[in-house]
Amino acid sequence: MKMFFKIYTKNFFLSFNNLFFCFILPITFCTVTYAVWRAIGILDPITVLPGMSLFSFATTSIIILPMFLFKFRESGMLIRIKTAGKENKQYMLSLVIFFFVLSFVSYFFNLVITSSLLLWNSEVTHMWRSADYLGLLFTIFLASVLSLSLGFFIGTVVKRLAIIQICTCTIIFLIMLTSFWVFPAALFSSLYYYQVPVLYITYLSPFRYLTMAASESWLQSDWNNFLQTNIFRFDTVYYSAMNATMSAEVRLTPICYSYDQILNILIPIATSLILIYAFSYFRTSQINQRRAI
Repeated sequence: MKMFFKIYTKNFFLSFNNLFFCFILPITFCTVTYAVWRAIGILDPITVLPGMSLFSFATTSIIILPMFLFKFRESGMLIRIKTAGKENKQYMLSLVIFFFVLSFVSYFFNLVITSSLLLWNSEVTHMWRSADYLGLLFTIFLASVLSLSLGFFIGTVVKRLAIIQICTCTIIFLIMLTSFWVFPAALFSSLYYYQVPVLYITYLSPFRYLTMAASESWLQSDWNNFLQTNIFRFDTVYYSAMNATMSAEVRLTPICYSYDQILNILIPIATSLILIYAFSYFRTSQINQRRAI
């Protein structure tokens, strides 16, 4: 299996695109988004940093992994593996392990760099000190499994490079919009008050639940107070500026309910299982077709 890891590592570092999507883009995205929301001053950007840091899993497994699968398939790598007497199961297992480790490294590396750029903010330092790391590890484990299953599914089903690029970019864009990475949950809460049902659309994204779980893990020490503001309830001060006649009850429109605590775990697991089954089904079909030929 060491041979596979050497091949993956070599191919990863030979391409600048891999380094860009794995490290440079997530760091830029988190830093710029954090700075924009702080400059606007509508809400405390510390409440969106834990969620949007999951962007690393999406770029690593949903963008880079399908390209790996396409490159190995088109370059004849799989044929050489069979010729060398290596089993296909070892190839798949090593690929899962490689990207699983890479996702974790990308996530923590990007979050450390982003936090270092924002060290002047005492809230970021407090977030690192008070985080529930056991819950965080479980959350990013689910994020890694979900991202990998989606990446393997895309890389297996889609056969053309251009279509892979279109699919991955479209999926990433939709995830960013519906998982509270670009637009905080507070914004969706305000639109919900004005009878715009975009809040319900976010429930279609499995990454939405991981964002909530990551926020709970990072801000665990202030969780009771956190439920009353920002990502789960729209900022009271901003609402007051919009309409001073609103009552306190109206201005605090809830966006997280009790059943979300269960959904934050069940939905990512269920989605991952469905994608893994679909990936296995299509891959088995492809192998049977090759044998028939």
